[in-house]
Amino acid sequence: MAALIAAPLICVNTLGDLTNLPKALFVQATSLFLLVLWLGSGLTRRRLEFPATLPSIALLLLLAWGAVSFLWAVNEVLAFRQWMIWLSSWIFFVVLASTLRGQEQVQRLFFCVFAAGVMVAGLGLLQYFLGVDWVRQLVAPAATFGNKNMAAEFVVLAFPVAIGLFFMSRRPAAVAASSAGIILLASFIFHSFTKASWMAATAELLLMGIFLLGKRSEVFTRLDRQKKIAAVLVVFSLLFVSQLSSKGFEPRTHDAATAVSAVFSGPETEAFDTSLSVRLRYWENTGVLIADHLIFGVGLANFRVVYPEYQMAAVEQYRKGGATYYTHNDYLQIIAETGLIGLLLFFFVIGTAVYSAVRAMRNADTFRGWLLSLSSFAALAGIAVNAFFSFPLQLPAAVFYSAVFLAILNFSAVTAGRDDRTSKRAPTLSVPWHPAAGWTGLALGIMAFGVSLVHSHALVSADYYNYRMMAAISRKNWEMAVQHGQESLRRDPEHWKSRFLIGQALFMKGKYAEALESYRSFLGRYPNNYAALYNLGLVHQKLENNESAMKSYHRLLAMNHKHGGALANIAMIHGAQGDHETAFDFFSKAVAVEPENSNFHYNLGISAIHLKKYSQAESSLKRAVDLKPGYTQAIMILGRLYTTQKKYDDAVRMFENVLRIDPDQGQARRYLLQLKQATQRG
Repeated sequence: MAALIAAPLICVNTLGDLTNLPKALFVQATSLFLLVLWLGSGLTRRRLEFPATLPSIALLLLLAWGAVSFLWAVNEVLAFRQWMIWLSSWIFFVVLASTLRGQEQVQRLFFCVFAAGVMVAGLGLLQYFLGVDWVRQLVAPAATFGNKNMAAEFVVLAFPVAIGLFFMSRRPAAVAASSAGIILLASFIFHSFTKASWMAATAELLLMGIFLLGKRSEVFTRLDRQKKIAAVLVVFSLLFVSQLSSKGFEPRTHDAATAVSAVFSGPETEAFDTSLSVRLRYWENTGVLIADHLIFGVGLANFRVVYPEYQMAAVEQYRKGGATYYTHNDYLQIIAETGLIGLLLFFFVIGTAVYSAVRAMRNADTFRGWLLSLSSFAALAGIAVNAFFSFPLQLPAAVFYSAVFLAILNFSAVTAGRDDRTSKRAPTLSVPWHPAAGWTGLALGIMAFGVSLVHSHALVSADYYNYRMMAAISRKNWEMAVQHGQESLRRDPEHWKSRFLIGQALFMKGKYAEALESYRSFLGRYPNNYAALYNLGLVHQKLENNESAMKSYHRLLAMNHKHGGALANIAMIHGAQGDHETAFDFFSKAVAVEPENSNFHYNLGISAIHLKKYSQAESSLKRAVDLKPGYTQAIMILGRLYTTQKKYDDAVRMFENVLRIDPDQGQARRYLLQLKQATQRG
């Protein structure tokens, strides 16, 4: 139960991944410790007990298929690490499903979930309203998740638990505590301005409301005076909090309505990270990926490895640049990674959850047991809705809590209606556990736990040095960055960020051969990474391996034909080889892709001069200066172009502009002197 409270709260500010990594490792270590205890209990009883229920079978089949997908995953390390999150959550499910004995234990689990949710929401609101900076974050309120969207997804899981505890409460203190929890959780969800979580919380409220109306006679008999007063206070408190912002009293209901309407606006008018239309672009491109890997998928957690190849397969991405790690729809991501087989198994898990919830509520012998089942079902429904627009099932805390709620439903479904005076438990499959096998299994479990702790320490240390490496890069201390990166890789050779950033730091130090090896090694695991392919091309250019550079750039353009840097660098190589016609064509494409890039316009102007397209050259160079006032190189070339065209007054004006910007520009001074002498002689 302590793990239920601790898992969402764990974060380490000195790590590059301050939240997901420590949470995943904590859940993994705790699950293996529970596995050791479970194996030990089997040794004393000389038998092991597995939950013999449909949810247990469904989860086991999905877990097994995830492991099979390692066989065709490009990056099997990524697959294994995601699978360990699944395995850890499955172990929690098995232990809970095998050991729960009554509603009192289930309610204690609810108290733990409630406590964790309230602490996360409370910290997030302190971050939002008071600027508390105990934890690193992108945008407040992110609490212990670093990202407000991820924090909101967790709080949504705890929200129906608070509502369930409110209706179960009898003592004034319990009513007050659950009411305060509802206010905190709902306020956090609102102020996170995460529309997927708004939808999920709304779905939870609707689901619970419909079922509570169905039992309105029992609900109203328990809705005494203190609960009615508390409910009114909750409503008015939420109305008041919705009129606050980080700047003070500032009604935010209009902002909320605007944010919801923006979901359906055009891609040219909306924010990248909240737009439904942008998600539709992700989904369309993912659809092409799925069609190519329909049955088996690309391997667990390998979406991020393969997706860049499909980033423009069906429709161009809204934002230029690198690809996403997630398709922002867990159902699409599951079929993309584990294929149609994996999706069917996942739907089997969902089906068993719905079946267990319906059976548990239908056969519940107490109102409390009914509420426990309803709240668990609503929490899973909330994450299921959230998963349509985000990726909660890719994150350790959400997967872990989903397994806990499923275990509660599993227990409630198979014990509902039994005599409450006896110790309730789920039916189990009992396997004889011979002492020799028992001691061997226990020894292996202890070894796995020990290895897990050592491995976790290595991963945390590696990420710590990665964080220090990023800090060194921000200070442009390339030597220190390389040292920290090497320390990171020594502890975790698969730390992909460190391997990539080492290449960058080595490039900036001028160690191009070493940078080349670093990028090649990185691309062995992430063969479609845009940034690595682009940087590899840059390294080849520095080493004068122009043919290899061109291959790297063309590989990148095959996936993203709107990569301006790759287009411009191909043009530079052709220009250096004297092929100015091809250079002009590629610079024209680069300008079309990035019309606000002054350097692209400048180089297009230079190519035009080589081809004696003087009108085009003048237009491009002027545009470069418009975009970058004080661009002395472009102004100088304009002056020389005007000189060639015998537009001497314009040329003089250009050289004078250069000297006005940079009085020490000797070349401009010489050109100006030559022009004045020539005009005087003329």
